Amino acid sequence: MEGLFFLDFLPILIYNYIMLNKLKSLIKQYKKTSILIALIILGGAIFFIAGREEKTAGKIVKVQLGTISQGVSATGRVEPSQAVDLSFDRPGRIIFVAAKTGDKVRPGQLLIQLESSELFAQKQRELANLSAAQVRLDQIRASADTTDLDNSLIVSTLSGAVKTITDMMADFTKNQYAYFSGFTGEANSIADAKESVLYSLYSQPNLGRVLTWYFLSLNSGLKRDISDVENGVFAGDVDTLVERTREALLKTKFALELLNSALSNTSEASATDKAIIKTAVDLVIAQLASLTTKNKSLLSQTFDIRLAQAQLEQARASLAFVDAQIAKNSLRAPFAGVITDVRVELGEVVSGAAAVSMISNGKYQIEVNISEADITKINVGNSAMIRFDAYGSDANFDAEVVHINPAASVTNGIAVYGVTLEFANQDSRILPGLTADIDIQTNKKENVLYIPSRNIMNRDGKKYVNLLVDDKATDNRFANLSVISNSKTGRIYEVEIQTGLKGSDGRIEVISGLKEGDQISND
Repeated sequence: MEGLFFLDFLPILIYNYIMLNKLKSLIKQYKKTSILIALIILGGAIFFIAGREEKTAGKIVKVQLGTISQGVSATGRVEPSQAVDLSFDRPGRIIFVAAKTGDKVRPGQLLIQLESSELFAQKQRELANLSAAQVRLDQIRASADTTDLDNSLIVSTLSGAVKTITDMMADFTKNQYAYFSGFTGEANSIADAKESVLYSLYSQPNLGRVLTWYFLSLNSGLKRDISDVENGVFAGDVDTLVERTREALLKTKFALELLNSALSNTSEASATDKAIIKTAVDLVIAQLASLTTKNKSLLSQTFDIRLAQAQLEQARASLAFVDAQIAKNSLRAPFAGVITDVRVELGEVVSGAAAVSMISNGKYQIEVNISEADITKINVGNSAMIRFDAYGSDANFDAEVVHINPAASVTNGIAVYGVTLEFANQDSRILPGLTADIDIQTNKKENVLYIPSRNIMNRDGKKYVNLLVDDKATDNRFANLSVISNSKTGRIYEVEIQTGLKGSDGRIEVISGLKEGDQISND
């Protein structure tokens, strides 16, 4: 390899040799002149070699420890975080203008108002209708039988009905076991009728042949629900309890009539037992009538009250509608901000066009378009540095990425994504419309090894560098590698490396293969 280094200077040596031979013939004639010329030639050769060595030395870079920053640059314009054009949704004549360009306004502040005398007249009419509806409701409530309106009367009736059923079924069971305890067809029918009644009362099966003491000890189903109503712990609908009690009474009436018919055909039954069951049928019928009458009374009075309540709510809704129409005749500031334009005058008739424009007092934003090649590097929360053409490169403003539009648009045939940045601080120098240069910092690593990316060679999907190792070095890291060339300052090895983050300034992170202070050659 040292021979290869010598070949670099061979043409110069040959040239010098030829020139010296020519000088021999002139030495005798011009001895002093020849010596001077020889010195000039040798000096030029030395200068050329020294310059070449210096040029070679300039190609060496060291592996350093430092910071790598990756970023994306873009250009955009300052926008307010909110900007709106306010207009009326109906035609009308302007009777009040309180806004002018440059005014600072608070949320809800009245800006412009249309003439609303007809609407105020409608409001008075709706107020009168509301008052009349309230009076009607109060009259119905006053004239109603408050005792019947109280659910406690219905609950009392239901409780009495349940007691009637249990008493009747006690008499029923007594006659069942006295005359129909067997398993004939008639006895089975009586047992089935009893089971149907007790199931509707207790919601438990297989009670058709139980004794009286057993079912009287139960506390479930309809019986328990009515007890819960009396104790104020029932969460269901009382109307449903009325219907369930009515169904239980009807089943009781059917069972008693069936038993009464069976007793009439049995000679063994006493006249007393027959009379008891017949009387029981009449009591159940009377209980059904009472329950139905009270329920109808309650439903009728409830209907009248609910109708009056509905009419009252309708009057309130009509009043609210008129108030909404009046509100639409006023333009108010939707947020704190600054009026940027007022396009109407007092007395003017408007019909839908924008009357006032305003922007918010909030932090200003910048909307930029980022190419599809760079958008994957950016995330919400990335910091950014903003510079304005108006203030020069020395004025820097901090910002942050607050939104990335997931939908792409096409600009000049290139897919771009909208990115919104928000300034970190309010500054009076930041004005809507200013052109801004944006540098978004997408990634940053500190205290990492790096080299210039131009020193890396790519081959077969791998990355290599030419590492210059001093001849006097004792580092054995590359003992298994072959020297690819020699230089005056040492040996050059081709070393495979692993890289990481690539910075915007050309630096690239070295993950493995090199250490701090290593020298990289471009040769």
